[in-house]
Amino acid sequence: MFARELGLWRPTTQALFGLQWIVGDGAPWLFHWVNLLGHAAVTALVFLVLLELMSGAVALHGALIFTVHPVHVEAVANIVGLSEITSAGFFLGACLLHLRGPAESKWPRAAALGALYAIAFGSKEGAVTLPAVIFLLDAARGRLGWRDLPQYLEERWRAYAAMVIVAGALLLVRWEILGTIANPIGPLGTDLLIDVPRIWTVAEVWGNYARL
Repeated sequence: MFARELGLWRPTTQALFGLQWIVGDGAPWLFHWVNLLGHAAVTALVFLVLLELMSGAVALHGALIFTVHPVHVEAVANIVGLSEITSAGFFLGACLLHLRGPAESKWPRAAALGALYAIAFGSKEGAVTLPAVIFLLDAARGRLGWRDLPQYLEERWRAYAAMVIVAGALLLVRWEILGTIANPIGPLGTDLLIDVPRIWTVAEVWGNYARL
């Protein structure tokens, strides 16, 4: 019930938590070690993805900055951060699989890409952006222009079809379980938007007062 109220349905993360609980009998050290090792694996994937786009030295610097950046402290130090780590790992794995593939996607590789996408999406909802990131990676690597899009889609349509099918299926299941596809709790500060009409009302009152 608590997860439903928060709009959380993360089967991959929940399965991993259950497995760790069974293996370690609930010992906290196992959860923390899994997060540390997971962050190390994600850092390695960051390096490999960057290596596909730039020189080795630049990719190494980027990976080193990633691994020590303070923004990752919460995800690595807190047990609940496993969702971010797992999602990032499989997300980057999907990107690497795509980048190392041929120009024309085939169904076996598209299916593998879809499987990685499903695991990443099942870890945390932010992974839904993978199709857009794949396109941006291809654009950065190949400098796509508007005239290149028909040929690009002809070559890549299987990969995108696999991702669309996965996203549609997971969103449908999410809707069936939670009754929504969106998190009912908005990002921090968005509740202030409710007060926007009141702010304009106050401004209008003050404007009318100033004209008197």
